[in-house]
Parts: sequence; C-alpha cells; structure tokens
Amino acid sequence: MLNIKSCIKINLTLDILGKNKYGYNNIDSKFLFLDDIYDEIIIDESLNFRNCNVIYLDKNNCSNKITNNSIDLIANILFEYFGQSIMIPQATLLKRLPISSGLGGGSGNGSCYAYNVLKLNEVPFDQQVNFLKYSSRKIGDDGTTFLYKYIYNKKHIRVCGSSFDLDFYDYDTSEYEGKTIFLLNNRSETCTKDVYETASKYGITMQEASIRVNGSVTQILNQLNKLNPYIYGISGSGPTCFSLFESEKLNTARLSIAEIAHKYGCLWWESGIMNKVM
Repeated sequence: MLNIKSCIKINLTLDILGKNKYGYNNIDSKFLFLDDIYDEIIIDESLNFRNCNVIYLDKNNCSNKITNNSIDLIANILFEYFGQSIMIPQATLLKRLPISSGLGGGSGNGSCYAYNVLKLNEVPFDQQVNFLKYSSRKIGDDGTTFLYKYIYNKKHIRVCGSSFDLDFYDYDTSEYEGKTIFLLNNRSETCTKDVYETASKYGITMQEASIRVNGSVTQILNQLNKLNPYIYGISGSGPTCFSLFESEKLNTARLSIAEIAHKYGCLWWESGIMNKVM
C-alpha cells in the first residue's frame, strides 16, 4: 500500500485571453501549490486497476461514492498510452476537499495518481514528459498543470495558453514569502464552464465572472477586504476565496477568518507560513 497526498492549488491571478482555433479558452495564470492541504490517495500495488474507489467525505463527514472521477480518466489514458507495458494499480481516494471549489482538487487527484504510477513503474523522465504532452488535450488546463508540477517538482508555475498548447514559466514569489494563506469555501458548487463563458462573453476577469455566476461569495470578499490582507481574491472559477496576511497580522486574521467562516457557514483552512516558496 502507498499513501500519497494530492495537494491543491490557488490561482493568485487568472486572466482569460480569448479562444484559440480549437474553441478553447487561452489563460494566463499564476498557480501556487499548497502541499499542506490535500486529499489522500491509497494505491494498492497488488491489484490491477479496475476502477477508482472514491470515498468523499461531505460537510457532515458522511461517506459517499463518486463515479467518473479524474483517476478513472487518467488510468484509462495511461493504459491507452502504455498498454500492458506498465502496472496500473488500484486506487482509493479519500476526498476531503469540496468538489467544484476552484482548488483543482479533482484534476490534481488524477495527475497525482498518474505521476505516482509513472514513478512506481520507474518510467524514465523523457517518457514522463512525452506522456504529459500526450495527455494534455484529454485532462484540461488544471490536470496538465498539476502533472507538470509533479514531474518537474514545482511549487509555483505561471501558465499561458490552453491545454492544447500550454506554456509553463517560473515567476517571482519573493513578495509572498513570510505570508500565511487562509481559504474560505462557502460549500456551494460553481460550474467552471459557466464562469469561463461568462468571462469570455463580457470581457471581464475570472473573479468578476465568478461573482456573477456565484454571487454568494461577494459578502465573503467584502469581509476579507475589511481585514486589509496583503492580497485576496477567488481561486480559479471559485467559490473558494483566499487571502494572504503578513506575520504581524496573523493572530488577528486567524480570529477574524474563523468568525467569517462561522457567519457564512464556510469551510476554512490555514496554510503554513511560506518562509520560502521554492
């Protein structure tokens, strides 16, 4: 048995740059990965893959099964690409993060599983990169970015383009060092497609589009603004709001975030202080 952590991301920035010739949205986004907030994946190397046993813990901590998840998808892509030349093991996912939260949890689950399958099979680095290119059109922007993160061991990535043609860059994270991140999720679900289409249609930012599609986050953003964070916003297509605070404001921010979470019925997380973001 292999227990692995499938981390989340937040989008510090996310802009829609129109559509490419395939009809997909081109994006320009700064991804930051948070390794201390995660789902858990249990890989059983003794069993060949049939389907992923997904256990999702809902807001009442009750277990529910999910079908048609990203691990099922990526396992089939692995078999499509490698055939029987590699072992593709059974997996159980303990889904602790909210679905459709803007944190990339679902996409990240599949990419985290795929990377660990590649590692277990000792697939050479160049073949891992080739698989990344092959799968990119099938697993979307977030899935491709997460797989790139795992293969190249990145903590942050600037992503430009679409999953048909994504470019990856480093970006300067010095301004975020020494900051603590808080996340607030009001337990609502947002359809990413609706947010992207709204942003494209009206020529507005992803945050503005997220608010149009899911207006319930407006009050949370207003409350965060009053706390005077270093930066704050909505991650991805929402509805998870993030805020960064300097160390001298940390204790006050922590109490205030807890009050906001209680007031609006939010799940909330605090990510470790980023003394140095690699």
